[in-house]
Amino acid sequence: MRRAKARALRELFEESGSGVADHQVDVFVFEPGTDRYLGRLCRFNRCPKGKDACRVPGCGATKFLRQHKDFRWRPESLAADRTLRLFDRAAGRLARAADLPLPSGEEGAESSA
Repeated sequence: MRRAKARALRELFEESGSGVADHQVDVFVFEPGTDRYLGRLCRFNRCPKGKDACRVPGCGATKFLRQHKDFRWRPESLAADRTLRLFDRAAGRLARAADLPLPSGEEGAESSA
């Protein structure tokens, strides 16, 4: 998944000329069927890497899923009016965030600057 994220960011840059740095993108991983929060995709190339971040309880219990100290997931964060699911293995949905329309009021923001 980490490599797929890096590839997608590279392709976005190649297609549009703009992009986001790999370390600025968080991937939250949830258990299929329950939406139970499992952790965030780790950016390190080895698990555990031996960094301070790797010493957080539960970090790496599932390889390459990072836990953050004092982080508590709020299930209401997944409310339908606050999220857009880009991928769901069971439903087979797949969308690219780059292809989605901008929220109203943001279109043409570059040209008005």
